Amino acid sequence: MSINEKYSDNENYTEISESSSLTNKKNIKSAKSISYGNNNTQLIICCIIIIILLIIFFLFFKSKFSSSSNPSITDYYSINITKYEKKEMEIKNLYSDKWVVITSDKTPDLFLSNLLNITKGVWKIVIVERGENNDNKEWDNYIGNNDVVYLSLKDQENLCYQTTKYIDTNSYQRKNIGYLYAIEHGAKEIFDADDDIFYDNLISTNLTNRLLYYANNISHMINPFQYFGRSDIWPRGFRLKDLNKNNSNSFYKTKEELLLSKPLIFNGLLKIPDVDTIFLQTKEDIYTQNKKIKFYKSSPLFYIPGNYAPINSKNTIFLYEVFPSLALPVSVSRRVCDIWRGYLIQRYAWGYKGTAIYQMTGSSHKGNFSNMSINFDMEKDLFFKIDKLLSSLNYDFDEKSIKYPGLFVIKLIEILIENNILNENDLNMYKAFLYDLESFGYKYNLDYKIKINSDNKLYVNDIPEFQFYIPSIPNIEIQKKIDQDIILLNHYDIKTKFNDILLIINYNYEFLTSLNDFIINLYEDYFPNIIFITPGNYSNDTNKIIPCPESHKGYYSYYCMKKVYEKYPSYKGYIFVMDDAYIKVWELINLNFDIPWILTFCYVKTKIWLKSNDREELLLSRNKKWKNNLKIFFNGDVIGHGISDFFYLPNYFLPDFIEVAEEFYKYEVFLEQAVPSIYGIILKPLYQYIDFTGLWNDDRKNWKNYLYTAHKQIIVHPIKFSDFENRKEIIKYNRFKNARDY
Repeated sequence: MSINEKYSDNENYTEISESSSLTNKKNIKSAKSISYGNNNTQLIICCIIIIILLIIFFLFFKSKFSSSSNPSITDYYSINITKYEKKEMEIKNLYSDKWVVITSDKTPDLFLSNLLNITKGVWKIVIVERGENNDNKEWDNYIGNNDVVYLSLKDQENLCYQTTKYIDTNSYQRKNIGYLYAIEHGAKEIFDADDDIFYDNLISTNLTNRLLYYANNISHMINPFQYFGRSDIWPRGFRLKDLNKNNSNSFYKTKEELLLSKPLIFNGLLKIPDVDTIFLQTKEDIYTQNKKIKFYKSSPLFYIPGNYAPINSKNTIFLYEVFPSLALPVSVSRRVCDIWRGYLIQRYAWGYKGTAIYQMTGSSHKGNFSNMSINFDMEKDLFFKIDKLLSSLNYDFDEKSIKYPGLFVIKLIEILIENNILNENDLNMYKAFLYDLESFGYKYNLDYKIKINSDNKLYVNDIPEFQFYIPSIPNIEIQKKIDQDIILLNHYDIKTKFNDILLIINYNYEFLTSLNDFIINLYEDYFPNIIFITPGNYSNDTNKIIPCPESHKGYYSYYCMKKVYEKYPSYKGYIFVMDDAYIKVWELINLNFDIPWILTFCYVKTKIWLKSNDREELLLSRNKKWKNNLKIFFNGDVIGHGISDFFYLPNYFLPDFIEVAEEFYKYEVFLEQAVPSIYGIILKPLYQYIDFTGLWNDDRKNWKNYLYTAHKQIIVHPIKFSDFENRKEIIKYNRFKNARDY
């Protein structure tokens, strides 16, 4: 090969090389482009996969741990679930947020008719048949009612609730099926009623203006009857060993905003109370003679969590939050099941910072004083197992073991089974009940807190921020320390003090009878017997009003005591008070009811009573004995004068008083001269002088200051109740001092 050929080849090679190089660069660039494209696609795909995994991971943990989750009982327990296909039923599918639940083994009667009437238009009613003895034809009129559902045994089976298979027929616990039906059909409140109670008025859950109370005692067992004035009676389910501690309870009025507890259970007081057979066998005379059972009106009793009280199934309203613990246990008798449920549901409510309220109603229980031996056998657990029950419910749970509220119910039941209070059938029934509840879409309370007693600081005594309710009133002395005695009023101690005392309100003018309701409201908590004297010929309401024209604007109202005594001769004592004199009732408790009371008086003749003086002197000149008695009484030859807007006459004193009063009336002696003189003439050895605040001139405009500052004054006079603002203020003061609601 020549050099020329060689170079020629090299040139060609160079051209080829350059050409190849360009081609390779293009190919490399193209390859890089493809490679970059593949990497981006993979990256996007990876990101999508990661995002999907994160979403799945987030949803999984959210469903497992989120506070908004609603886990099922089946997540934690395997339960025997029977798949049913619900059958067509010939009952109405009613929906309401208020349901009454009763169970019955009898045909309709007056009790049921009464319940229908009082709940009409507000509550729906579900009646659960207990046994197979009912004749459904007897129920046709009620079943046709738009507010009533009647569940026969067949209907109950067709509902296909899991709970049904764990409840026997002819069992009071069939009521559980009624609870479930109500919840499935929209219930937010369930009124637990009975078929042997005449309901005069229903329990109120609208208590936004209530005053709150708690019971402070060493046993943490509350007898609500004591709060309403009857510590000699106890409810069915009360722990008997606490009876000797019953009178040591103190009830305090508190600031509502300092109590975080929410009322979830509302229990109503019955006129004839639901008591146990121990009470019936030891105090049957109190129970069977209805007139002896007198409860006193008061504000609702608010139980602070940590204090138990018996709660039955006869007159109680339960709110939505406590529905998981609503079922009645099935392994105990009907006389025990509702009481055990009552304690269980209180314990469950504490987990929601919830509590129970006990309040007055006018409803009447027909009584349970028959078949006492049978009832005692049915109630034995109430007497022998209650200690173990309450200690079991106060068990200190491991917070980590309670994943959601429904599980808390099961844990409580398991502990009760371990302590031989319930049995395994109860556990299965409660699991089924929760399963049915959850199948309706029940949502558990989101603020549920299980750990409420692990440090044993469960009771209100240990709440440092707890304070007593003090109204913002000027010029009133308030004790500062909690360890001092700052009970506003143990009003149950004095409520029986005036049972046999007649309170007599005197009107100087007939038009003032319009104040009757106001004055009754003012004093009726403590005086069950109140009447009115009016100067007119008043013909209406003759049981409450005594016409006494002789009174003449009150000038001679002392004469009217004759008419009072003729109509009401049998009271232990008689309190006379003018309509514009206010009695501080709680100050009466230390007075002696066996001797007369009189306000302080003076001996000086005044221009106001000149004519009256002359008339009395004429009267005394004709009765030397009376004049001599007065001289001894007043320690001088004078005629007594004194404020007589209030006085008290024991029964034995009244005949003598009336005899002298008739003569004073004949001579037209003025009231405030006559009453002190009559006392002196009768010359009884003992009198009770009453502290009295009498206001004159400009002081009458400032009566509020005297009301609040004159602590030991029993009477404040005058306060013109015909003025609406005065009535409003005195009601506020009276209810504060008497621990009442306003």
